[in-house]
Amino acid sequence: MRDHRRVREQEVSWRVAVVGGTPPERAFVGAAVSRHGGVVTLETTATEEGLKEAAREQPDVVVVVLVSSWHSGSMLYGLRDEVHCPVVLLTGEPTRRLLREAREAGVMAFLIQPLRPLQLAVTLDLAVARYREADLLRQRLADRKVIERAKGIIMAQQGLTEEQAFSRLRRSAMDAQRSLAEIASAVLVAGIAASPI
Repeated sequence: MRDHRRVREQEVSWRVAVVGGTPPERAFVGAAVSRHGGVVTLETTATEEGLKEAAREQPDVVVVVLVSSWHSGSMLYGLRDEVHCPVVLLTGEPTRRLLREAREAGVMAFLIQPLRPLQLAVTLDLAVARYREADLLRQRLADRKVIERAKGIIMAQQGLTEEQAFSRLRRSAMDAQRSLAEIASAVLVAGIAASPI
């Protein structure tokens, strides 16, 4: 016997939070999401409490429906800092100020009303894919910084060259069957704990 709940979860394209706009606008976006295989996990107003709700839901993507009286980018920055997923804006009239705020806040895509459901689906797919790529690059950069710092500690403590220090890290990672970044983090923790304060 098939578990239909499990099958539905596997078939879902995206989990979407719809923030802002009027109730009919949010419902229209929700219907477009559902029509193309997504699930709306939250429909809320563009308030501070709405941002907190969106952060708790942990959606794959947030669609922000902007009203014509939009005058602040603070919500976009709040989404960037709290929700940790791509943000797609839907508006009727983009202004230069809004475009600048969206760019600075890391908005992944922009849609202009009237919304076409197929356009929304393609945009959500691309926004989620691009966000994941950017997130992976951010993580790799952070890992590289940790590895570089660990190499420095090994070089200073053991009098090794950079290449020798890297070889030690790599060999330790292979022996422990852990990532290079995990081993480098352990070296940092041990190196900081061993250093005089």
